[in-house]
Amino acid sequence: MAAVATVALGGCVAMPADRGAAATTGLVEPRSTVAATVPRLNAPPDVAADFTKRLLSAPIGASEAVQLALLNSPRMRELYATLGMSQGDVYDATRLANPSLGYLRLVPGSGGGSKTTWSIAQDFTDLLFLGFRNRVGRAQALRAEQQVAHEVLQLEGDVREAFYVHAGAQLSAQLRGAAARGAQTSAELAVRFHDAGNITLLQRSREEAVASEASIGARRLESQALAARGGLLTLLGVDLADSRPRFVEGLSLPAALTVSAAELQSLAMTQRLDLAALRTEVGLRQQQLTNVKNWRWLAGLTLAAEREREIDGEVLKGGGAALEVPIFNTGKGRYLRASAQAESSAARLSGLETAVRNDIAVQVAALEAARLTVGEYRTRMLPLQQRIVDSSQREQNFMLIGAFELLTARREELDTYERYVDAVRDYWVARSRLASSVGGKLPGDEVSGEPLALPDLPPGPAPEAATQNTPGGAQ
Repeated sequence: MAAVATVALGGCVAMPADRGAAATTGLVEPRSTVAATVPRLNAPPDVAADFTKRLLSAPIGASEAVQLALLNSPRMRELYATLGMSQGDVYDATRLANPSLGYLRLVPGSGGGSKTTWSIAQDFTDLLFLGFRNRVGRAQALRAEQQVAHEVLQLEGDVREAFYVHAGAQLSAQLRGAAARGAQTSAELAVRFHDAGNITLLQRSREEAVASEASIGARRLESQALAARGGLLTLLGVDLADSRPRFVEGLSLPAALTVSAAELQSLAMTQRLDLAALRTEVGLRQQQLTNVKNWRWLAGLTLAAEREREIDGEVLKGGGAALEVPIFNTGKGRYLRASAQAESSAARLSGLETAVRNDIAVQVAALEAARLTVGEYRTRMLPLQQRIVDSSQREQNFMLIGAFELLTARREELDTYERYVDAVRDYWVARSRLASSVGGKLPGDEVSGEPLALPDLPPGPAPEAATQNTPGGAQ
């Protein structure tokens, strides 16, 4: 039994003191743009707190938001706990069952002494397969590390997407607010014109209805902006009431992909860690199937040692073995289960690979469409709207049109800018999703784009100024 214990303890898989956090981080860092710059999963709390304090002291961009999430997100703590649970499972799977110690004392009815028996028994089957169990344990640990690393990269993608949604929502709310103020100016002007008898009640009512609708839209976008901030802060592990996070305002212009869809599909096959985890599982299931196929007849083998002292004082020592005879159960059920598990893992791997390739093809097309949409707004729609405003201003100066037409042109320009912002936001959200589908950073992600330029957002002309150059304006 001492020899059995020595062999068993010497052959067991060693458990890392950090639960596998270093190995997991080693998988994440080559696939992430920022993971190498933050303390690791198991970093001391004071180190993480100091890093967080530095991040919060300046405006937070997309990369800084990811850094903050990797340090403070509850999902990161949950993933670290998942590593601990998986290591616990590996520990149990690679250890032998504990020996069974027995003691028996028998006393005859007539008295005159007693018979005692000491015994120890150990299931020897586990020891026979200790090498196999250790290989399985290492594969299980690797699969858990790959899966956790995949979840970390998914969190990074979620944070980037939430950052761009938040930035776009803030800009859209500002533009809609400016448009609402312009509509309110137009409504106030309409009231003055109507009171002076220069427009009808119908015209006044139309302007007031437009202003009311614009006000409703502005409040709706303010609510959406608040919801976007709340969603981002939740990923960062920060309360909405905390005023410390100051995010970078604005977005960058899109940058064209430098690789093709086929290259990204090929990259995903090697970079995605959920695929790697599933491949590890396929190999693990195949090992288990081979082991069951070769040894399914061996159901149980137990070794035992015993020491017995008879009533007359004579001591008997010895040992024995017990082997389960596979008569009624030949292990076919275990073989069928192992075979089905191997087939299921292989099918899931094939299905995921197909889904990833198709998803990337669709997302690349969507990303290119979003980039072209932004270009259409930038090169055609916005210049046209600016031309309309400039022409309306000139005609209003020459009293060819009224103030209402000029205010409407300015409001339509702001509406176009709002749709432009939405298009830029959609591009960056699509790019973040594509990066997640590829399994990490995209080629060219390290290069920052040109900042998105937006017009100044004044409160709008006062009604008094607008009436001075209006045909038939109130005097």
